Amino acid sequence: MNRKTGFIRPEQHNFFMSFIPDHLQAHLAEESYLLLGAVENDTPVGALVLKADDLSARICSVYVLPEHRRQGIATSLISAAIRMLRRSNVQELYTVICDPEEPVTALLSRIGMEQTECNSVYSTTVGHLSSVAALKRQEEKSVSLEALPNNQFLVMARDIFGENPQAVDRKLYDPDLSRAYMENGLVSSLLLMRYTDGALTISWFEDRSSNQMVPMYLLRDACAEALKKYAPETPIEFTCLADSSAKLSEALLGEGAEKRTMEVYELPSFRFRLFDLGPAAWEAEDQKTAEDM
Repeated sequence: MNRKTGFIRPEQHNFFMSFIPDHLQAHLAEESYLLLGAVENDTPVGALVLKADDLSARICSVYVLPEHRRQGIATSLISAAIRMLRRSNVQELYTVICDPEEPVTALLSRIGMEQTECNSVYSTTVGHLSSVAALKRQEEKSVSLEALPNNQFLVMARDIFGENPQAVDRKLYDPDLSRAYMENGLVSSLLLMRYTDGALTISWFEDRSSNQMVPMYLLRDACAEALKKYAPETPIEFTCLADSSAKLSEALLGEGAEKRTMEVYELPSFRFRLFDLGPAAWEAEDQKTAEDM
């Protein structure tokens, strides 16, 4: 048996497209997305999609043909990804599992990845939130991200995300749907939303106001703007990461949102040597990976 596992060059992506979820296929043209494949006797049998940012990497998907499963192919794909990343500036590897019953959870445990979070994910559509958008307006302290001065946004964003250059980039978020609540001239609550892959995502919600209705005010105004810009069937997803976002999740549930569990797995001792090697050099480094396997 002749099996090879490693980095797949862009011109070879078409051979593996049937293994890749539809929502990820378009992203493979982006530099931060990497494709690793497994080939057996010159036939593709599995693929792994990896998204590598400045300091962290996420395993987006792993797929092995049913007739080739339980042969260590998924393990070899993840191992190849880890070895490649050890030669980058990435310091953390994680993956998100939306179905805890998936067999992959056992695989993750075997290779040493541990569950670090178990969150609730709520899904609904813009149209289902129309009643929220119609709530009576008694407070006018909610402002759009578009109208929020950058210095006020940065004060709150840096307090939440630190100096992470990606998270504090306001261009990432929808300027009309993202909202801030002002008290005493300062941002006390922040709702950040994005539109990607045909869906709206509530990226972050931070509530530091003493007013218990603030989550509803922000959601109300965000929904009103969403109804203007997007079709009623546009999906909205929200992951409840902290107690402070409970009110917002309850508001979504009240409009018939579906709820599912999302588990996050990380490799706890995953710390890499810090020399910067970009994706252009992955192919050369993969030769070393192949020699090690």
